[in-house]
Amino acid sequence: MFKNIDEKIKGIAKAIAVLGIVCGVIVFLACLIIGAEGSEIASGYGFGAGGFFGGLITGGLVFISCWISAFPIYALGEIITNQYAQNRLLNEIRKQNTPDK
Repeated sequence: MFKNIDEKIKGIAKAIAVLGIVCGVIVFLACLIIGAEGSEIASGYGFGAGGFFGGLITGGLVFISCWISAFPIYALGEIITNQYAQNRLLNEIRKQNTPDK
């Protein structure tokens, strides 16, 4: 369960970023379709250019917030990876500097 936890954490960060990007694009496209001028849905519910710009802003915010929120999670995985490497090198140095008994 805890083997390769660094790669699992980095994978979760990548999944969050990809999911956020996909959701941001879906929100933008949905608002673009709803806000299309001349659309029956748009005219019936009062959407217009505001639907386009609202979708652009909302989709952009979802996109950016999920992408940025993945940074610290990925950084944690990278810190763990570097810690593993440092521990391995430290153990090699200890073995080299320890006299044989």
